[in-house]
Amino acid sequence: MPQAQAHTATFRGLASVGEYRAVFAADTLSMIGDQVAVVALSVMVYQRSGSPLLAALVYSLSFLPWVAGGPVLAALADRMPSRQLLVGCTAAQFVLIGVAAIPGVPLAGLLALVTVAAFLAPPFEAARGALLPDILDDDRYVLATSVSLVTHQAGQLAGFVAGGALVALVSPGGALAIDAATFLAAATLIRMGVRARPAATTGEERTTSLWRETVDGLRYVANHKEVRGLVLLVWLVALYLVVPEALAPAYAAELQRGPEAVGILMAAAAAGVIAGSALLTRLVSPGRRLQLMRPLALLGALPLVAIAARPTFLVSVVCFVIGGVCSASMIPARAAVMTAVSAQMRGRVFGVAATGLALAQVVGILGAGAAAQILPASGVIAASGLLGVLGVALLARSSARQAGAVRSLEEQPPVPASTPAL
Repeated sequence: MPQAQAHTATFRGLASVGEYRAVFAADTLSMIGDQVAVVALSVMVYQRSGSPLLAALVYSLSFLPWVAGGPVLAALADRMPSRQLLVGCTAAQFVLIGVAAIPGVPLAGLLALVTVAAFLAPPFEAARGALLPDILDDDRYVLATSVSLVTHQAGQLAGFVAGGALVALVSPGGALAIDAATFLAAATLIRMGVRARPAATTGEERTTSLWRETVDGLRYVANHKEVRGLVLLVWLVALYLVVPEALAPAYAAELQRGPEAVGILMAAAAAGVIAGSALLTRLVSPGRRLQLMRPLALLGALPLVAIAARPTFLVSVVCFVIGGVCSASMIPARAAVMTAVSAQMRGRVFGVAATGLALAQVVGILGAGAAAQILPASGVIAASGLLGVLGVALLARSSARQAGAVRSLEEQPPVPASTPAL
């Protein structure tokens, strides 16, 4: 792995890494294609079944793989060469979605094909997450994490808009065919642009089964104080930040605003995430970012508490934007997790962290929706902010020693691939 840079990374320096360009382009293509597919599948399923429930279940497929088997599937990233796994996943998704795009495929078969394709996302994401620290030094990796977060936020918005337009222009089946083509392009980019590397763990280092390795990953996160604190911080921020988005329709109604306000409220946090990511990675030094993680997480929750006062629509939007800006605290936290972990454990730790992140969002969405059945949406949003404040305060009680250990990561070379897991 390259040695850490002493200065702040630049976008030009990041773009100069050919392997990163290939991985970034492949990931972006796949992600936009996935958003197009969500729209196409929802329309297709609703047209065939007339069931809003089935259409909603299709939308939830992006969470299902992580919740149902994320850590187990992500452990494959430690057992297989990264390029082989990335190419294999995208090539298999190309075949599965391509078959789903064929006219006349029965609805049950369509759902089965898409579900299997969705379960290839965890090993792909884990392999990508484990590979990036090998091709980027510390601060360029932090910048790449920021770029990925911003790209996914913007890509989701663009993908949904493009998906609706494509469904109208070429039919749901045609949109699925375009999605399949993005996976083929992603597989080609990775195969041509990424250097082959051996698996992180050799046959002698592997435990007896994939399940056992998954348990090792869970145990590692639970027992490693620094990693555990960082992962919990990311989960906590994701939990409180998703609540305003989940309750945007109800909160807009409470403010006596029309449907146009819902989209603005939902986009406010995403816009804040994009702005905060850019500010944090471009204007703040690497060491300072690590010091600001917990204060930013706390500041991100406070504006949500203010929603209890039922401010005006404009003030509410500003509060949500501030929450999104401060959620940029997840960027150095995510990067610190992966740089603190040895190469042999990255895939498994990534899987545990990503699964918990998905669960936190699902719990936030469902919990907020249930609470809003009996309480005003403003009160539920404020309660989520209060939960965030209390959660960050509890994490801060044991963060002094952890912060010292994490800060030292910026002063030390990355963990060599041959070093045993901590």
